[in-house]
Amino acid sequence: MLMLLGTFSFVGLKITGPDMRQTGLNYFNQIHLADMTVTSAYGLNQADQKTIADQARVKTVNYGYFTDAKIKGITNGIRVFSNSGSLSQYKVVAGRLAKTDTEIALNNTLKGTYHLGETITLQDGTGLAKTKFKVVGFVESAEFINHNDFGQTSVGTGQLSGFGVTTKRAFSLTEYNLARISYRDTAKLNAYSNAYTKLMNKRQATLLKDLNQHRAAKYQAAKASLSTALINQDTNALDAASVDATLTLV
Repeated sequence: MLMLLGTFSFVGLKITGPDMRQTGLNYFNQIHLADMTVTSAYGLNQADQKTIADQARVKTVNYGYFTDAKIKGITNGIRVFSNSGSLSQYKVVAGRLAKTDTEIALNNTLKGTYHLGETITLQDGTGLAKTKFKVVGFVESAEFINHNDFGQTSVGTGQLSGFGVTTKRAFSLTEYNLARISYRDTAKLNAYSNAYTKLMNKRQATLLKDLNQHRAAKYQAAKASLSTALINQDTNALDAASVDATLTLV
């Protein structure tokens, strides 16, 4: 009996790994998970987009926005994305995805904290055109496999407690800061295989090298923009001081 139980346990453990990996592959194919994701704090300008499009074997590129914000009333932050389009699609668990710039779908782990129809206020969300959003759905994403750790952030306590999905119109950013990429020759590769990992590592290194060629120009543009903003701020301060002085004299 002990030998029989041991055999059953061994067989179960032996097939669990392949079954779990196949379940994962089926899910990735169902939502069209991107092969690679590019993010930039300074945005992806036209030169960056051309560089991405010119990479070898690129099939689809979806551009979007994201930012971190804090929901009023809680200390942790959430990462707010624009809808992902055809790549890395969100699986709707309840309700629906956002259709307007004042709607949002939250990740499913927040379902017990918030409910459909509730209005939430987002604070410290750089690049968001709106602050109040109506919760219209709850979703899951293959980009966040670990539901206990969504990553770090610079808002709130520094820890993300989830994510949200809204429309592109809810953002006021002038340039995309997120790109999801799929390649033509990866469809038949097993995402858990060494061949896939080796190929993606090679393409990641190439893309990073090509994108970094724009770093100097983007730095100078950001520096010039900051200098202009500081000059305008000083000018406004001088104008305000002049008004104050005039009022004092009067």
